[in-house]
Order: sequence, then structure tokens, then C-alpha cells
Amino acid sequence: MTKVLIDESFLTYQRELVGDISEAIKENSIEGVNIYPPEEPVLFQPTFVLPPQIKLLDLELFDGNMGGLIQIYSRGLELFNVHVIIRDEYGNLIEKGDADEAIDCPGLWGYVTTVSIPSRTALNIYVAAIDCVDGVGAASVGLGIL
Repeated sequence: MTKVLIDESFLTYQRELVGDISEAIKENSIEGVNIYPPEEPVLFQPTFVLPPQIKLLDLELFDGNMGGLIQIYSRGLELFNVHVIIRDEYGNLIEKGDADEAIDCPGLWGYVTTVSIPSRTALNIYVAAIDCVDGVGAASVGLGIL
């Protein structure tokens, strides 16, 4: 263990400095200079933002035929894209694309399929929701076409 001798005048200076810094932080100024000038907007305020969530992946209107509808209900901060990928059981890409947001129902997105899927095909449907701060929420579901 190392012992250090500190002069009493140094300890007094250190205590005063800590007090001055604490006071400057409370007042947001140092000797009359405002740390955050009011004319300059704050560009970033750290906040805790949750990534988007896929709350529901509805396949009731999807039967494997072209024009089937996959409905996605998501929640998140200003979502700007919901992407859908459909693969067969071996991982081969069947189709992919962006869903469209319903005009009258925020958070509801729809993806209309563009290909017909052969019967007796097992599918994996993947959905990713992306928000304005690059947060990503994802969901997937397996499905068999009879």
C-alpha cells in the first residue's frame, strides 16, 4: 500500500474546485458564458427507444396463390419499412418485397404475394420492421401449403 501526503492547502483548493464545478453545472454557465446557448438547438437528446415489434403476423388471407395477402401488425417509432421474405423449407428464396402500410390503420401493413406456391410446400415467412432510427424488429412463421 502506498501512502501519499497531501498538503492541507491542496485539499482546500480541491474542495473549492469541486464546489465551483458543481455550481457551474447547476447554472449551465461558467463565468457568464452559457454552456448551451438558447439560439442553438439541441441536435441529440439521448433517450431509450425500444425497437419496433411485430405484434401479429396474420396468414388467414394467404393460401399460397398469387395475390394472397400477408397482414402484419407492428408497433414502433415511425416505421418506414416492413420487408417480407418467403423461403421454402430448404432455404430457397421464393419471393421477397416490401409491404405497404394501410392508409386508415397505422401499424397495419400488407404484403400481396406475386407468385403461386406449389402444393405440399413447406414455407418459412420472415418479416422485418425497420424504424427511422434503424431499429429492427423481426418475426417468422412456418407454414405448409396443402
